Amino acid sequence: MTRKLKILLISVLFVVATVCVCAFAGCKVKYTVDELKEKYGLTAQVTYFLNSNDGTFNDNSFVKDLYFEAGQKPMNLGSHALISGSSDLKINVGFNFTGWYEVEKDGAGNPRYTDGGSYSDGDKYDGTKKIVMTDKPYDFSKPLEEGEHVYVCGDFFKDVRLVQKLICIDEGDGTFNSISYTDGDTTVTVEDGAEIAYGSRNIPKTGGLDDNTAALQDRFEGYTVEGFYQKVGETYVPFTDWPVKYPTTTNAEGKYDDVELYVKMLKGNWDIVSTPANVARMFNGGSKNYYIKQDIDGNGREISHMRTGLTGTIWGGTEGHKLSNFVVKSTIERSAGGGAIFGNIGETAVIKNVSFENFNVEFTVASGTTRFDPESGTVVTTPNDANISFIANAIDEKAKFDNVSISGTLNITLSDNSSVTATTEDNWLFGDKDDKTYDKIKVLSATCTIKDKDGNVVQDGSGNDRIYTYSVENKNIQTEEL
Repeated sequence: MTRKLKILLISVLFVVATVCVCAFAGCKVKYTVDELKEKYGLTAQVTYFLNSNDGTFNDNSFVKDLYFEAGQKPMNLGSHALISGSSDLKINVGFNFTGWYEVEKDGAGNPRYTDGGSYSDGDKYDGTKKIVMTDKPYDFSKPLEEGEHVYVCGDFFKDVRLVQKLICIDEGDGTFNSISYTDGDTTVTVEDGAEIAYGSRNIPKTGGLDDNTAALQDRFEGYTVEGFYQKVGETYVPFTDWPVKYPTTTNAEGKYDDVELYVKMLKGNWDIVSTPANVARMFNGGSKNYYIKQDIDGNGREISHMRTGLTGTIWGGTEGHKLSNFVVKSTIERSAGGGAIFGNIGETAVIKNVSFENFNVEFTVASGTTRFDPESGTVVTTPNDANISFIANAIDEKAKFDNVSISGTLNITLSDNSSVTATTEDNWLFGDKDDKTYDKIKVLSATCTIKDKDGNVVQDGSGNDRIYTYSVENKNIQTEEL
């Protein structure tokens, strides 16, 4: 478009707007709209409709007509609209603009309403009915033809917010009831149950809002996002249906409700354990703090024993959770010395509100080593005598246990030149049995079986099979000290 045409178009739009304003105010003007169209040769027409998904906004003036010369490109009003005579008036706060779209027409070429009726020129547009839009955006780059009349509809939608509220999860002492974060130079404190302003956002009409766990985690230093929940009645139901979509249904008043999610926060830095893969990761290194978010069934998944031992915390939350049906499978080399589910449980270790059910431990003791002794000219064999237990090889007396139970089996397979002489009927459960803290680990049932490489049960020096069992009903292991 030439500079002259641009100036002409702007002038015409200004005059047309002035006509509308003055007409609305009851004043006189020199030219009518028809006179202006004839004077400037404006033969092409564009009718702009506005749709809102939440009733009406402004004053129901949802339609405006602009006129152009043939060959000109129609004006893209962007997120602005000609409402109540203004040529540049933004839609009310609380509404968002999606875009301008082509509209569906009836057999006579008139735009269709969503109720099945039609709009025709000269009618008063009923914005509450809304025009039927196609999903095809209107192409404003296409020049208008002589006498062409184009209908476009702008899609506006009311803001609907994702409101995120805080749920504090403490360890039962009741001291954790708020979180704080820094916003610039200001420290913001959010009480338990209140809205997290930083986490609440407007929901776009298309696409939705993605999981913002990482953003919340970065903002709330010293706390851990445990997860998101929706409240159904008085119950909090885990929410995983990301992204959060714009609502498709209205309430009884025909309005769109905000979407509420509850963010559960833990004080401190925790690794969240919610899947069998998370459990496997936990047993690869026990120095961190692990929060068991829910009951987890391993369905026979193989994991390793905690080779480095447990020095951190395993917490099943205030209600407690269980890990079940995992297979702890490892080969105990001579250099490793020993093995158990938790290895050595250190003085800083804490296990609280967790049940380990049907943990089937399968240890293979590697063969002893052989070497050639040049002095004697013979091959020297060093047996591999491993220290193997079911739960732990040793537990520090300062370790803490609260509401912990366990059940399962320990199966030990010996290779050539290997043994487990320290694994006896008296200490196969816990290793060093003299620690008084063992009474805090409730063993529901457990069995230890020691076999050779051919699958035969190994016997002790008295000719008895090395099969040791323990249950609450049948305590055939020394338990007076446990």
